[in-house]
Amino acid sequence: MDELSLETLLQNRYEIKKLIASRPQGNTYLAKDKKITDKNWIIKELIPSIKFSPEELKLRREKLYYAIESLQNYNHPNLAKILEGFKEGQREYIVMENIEGISLEKFYEMSANPFPEEQVLKWALEICEALYYLHDRPQAFIFDVLEPSHIILQEDNNIKLVNFGLDRFFDPNFSFDVFTLDLQELSKEYNKFGETLYFLLTKKNIYQDNIESSQINPELIKIIYKCLDKEASLLWGNWLDIKKEIVNVLHPGKEPVYDFKIKTKTSPYLNYYEKLKIFFSPLFYSILSQKATFLLAEILALILLPILIYQITHPKIIYIKKGPVIYILYNHKEIDLFDLNYQNKIYHFAFEDSWDKIAASLNGKYILLSQKNNKQIKKFHPQDNTSQNLTVDLTPTSILAAKGGKNLYIIQEKTNNLSQINLIDFNFKNIIPLGKNPQEIVQSKNGLIFVSNYDSDSLSIINPDANLVIHTLMLEGGPKALLASKKTSKIFCALKKWDKILVINSERNSEFEIEEEFIDLGGRAPESLASDNQEEYLYVANQNTHSLGIIDLKKGKLKTTLNLKSSPLKLVFAPPNNLWILQTNGEIALLNTLTNLIVKNFFAGKKPQDMILVP
Repeated sequence: MDELSLETLLQNRYEIKKLIASRPQGNTYLAKDKKITDKNWIIKELIPSIKFSPEELKLRREKLYYAIESLQNYNHPNLAKILEGFKEGQREYIVMENIEGISLEKFYEMSANPFPEEQVLKWALEICEALYYLHDRPQAFIFDVLEPSHIILQEDNNIKLVNFGLDRFFDPNFSFDVFTLDLQELSKEYNKFGETLYFLLTKKNIYQDNIESSQINPELIKIIYKCLDKEASLLWGNWLDIKKEIVNVLHPGKEPVYDFKIKTKTSPYLNYYEKLKIFFSPLFYSILSQKATFLLAEILALILLPILIYQITHPKIIYIKKGPVIYILYNHKEIDLFDLNYQNKIYHFAFEDSWDKIAASLNGKYILLSQKNNKQIKKFHPQDNTSQNLTVDLTPTSILAAKGGKNLYIIQEKTNNLSQINLIDFNFKNIIPLGKNPQEIVQSKNGLIFVSNYDSDSLSIINPDANLVIHTLMLEGGPKALLASKKTSKIFCALKKWDKILVINSERNSEFEIEEEFIDLGGRAPESLASDNQEEYLYVANQNTHSLGIIDLKKGKLKTTLNLKSSPLKLVFAPPNNLWILQTNGEIALLNTLTNLIVKNFFAGKKPQDMILVP
């Protein structure tokens, strides 16, 4: 394998100074950062296997760089930092922190005897903290390479884990995701910890030694046995449980004090308070130094403090839209507004009336709400928190703000009609007859409107310019969920009774033929559909099986199925590469569409109804 010559410059920044290790999968180098004087980094070289097809190699590269981007944000005192990753030629390079120290593997080779139990257990506590940090997230990062050669002992006698096993992405035998909640993979992490702990205590391989005859503390043997169990991830709640057991061995008979390095976030208001305290203390010190004034000040503080807290936590500023946002309707009377970049709530709206469905005008100027029972439509202006209600004849079930921003279409379930409303003056314009039990409504790229009629097994196709049904397509199997392609004139229609998806050509001059169908959806009762930005994948929310089916549109077949905590209610794709999955338990699962991995879970609100994206 070719080695990089000394003084080779990578990315016009990293100058190769030394070859540290050589392996068939790629070399490891020490490099000097030309942008930061005297700063040295470890550069790990990865060489992909020639066995990979171009498609598989592309997928593995995407997953590698997703892992690198995630690890760049990790910051823990017992983990080496990842700076960046890049490609040169056909090889990948990862820039990692250069840890000054010696691996425990080499340290033990230099020592005739094992190290004292107390010292080993202190290292074990730091390993537990590092692995807890890696695992304590929506999907745990599997370190995978926990062994003495990847544990660096520093001058201050603390340890750091290095490597992260990133070369496994180009190992043909590697198939699982590094971000996972798979119990088997989590158990393997505990197994390796048990093996490593035994080696550090004895300098022996646990599988080649008689553990019962060893001189190890019996309480430690119990911990090691528990870690080696095939279902260790079920036996241990998390890595802090192991840490507590080790602390009990270090301090037998004492009430242990757990000093965890995992830092929690402090309130942002604390910094403001400290600044105010420094500013006002000199001003009021002379007044408050008197006893009577102290008493009055304390009474006044008790009165004003709740008012101040309320003002801080209930701002009156109305959110002004500055980019794509997500609206989530829940509990029938509340809407939360979420920022797409940080996935956090930025505003909350509450209403007196109850609502079931939510839609938005294309520019986000208006938010439209409907509810079956109160027979009303609300036009809500989020920028100034004003609204206007319109009474409709019967039960509105779905609403669509049509392209152009002038018209609103409302499906009325009991009358089997589609009502057209002018969004400017908020008055009725037309009524269009539909099939039985109409459910969902979408508008194709070419402007045609499609409505799924569940009981009559049909699809109504409407020309909004003429306000007429120009075609009725018969589709047996209970058509319900609809999705309009953003790139082509295709319409995806889910048949909920038959667990099937049809792809329909919606060209205006066509016969609206069915071009393709998908039978394997990864579950049953498709409730909602979405696609990624490039329309490489179709995502199917399967209601009865609590699963998300991912269909590869290029290959025309199911790629994989993800199990969810609860039944999926609505799917919304949010650029650049996130799929928001609203579940009936009130949780949002965020799926990265580049890797098709769930990267975050959070609670949105009780009794969720609907969710939309305002671009």
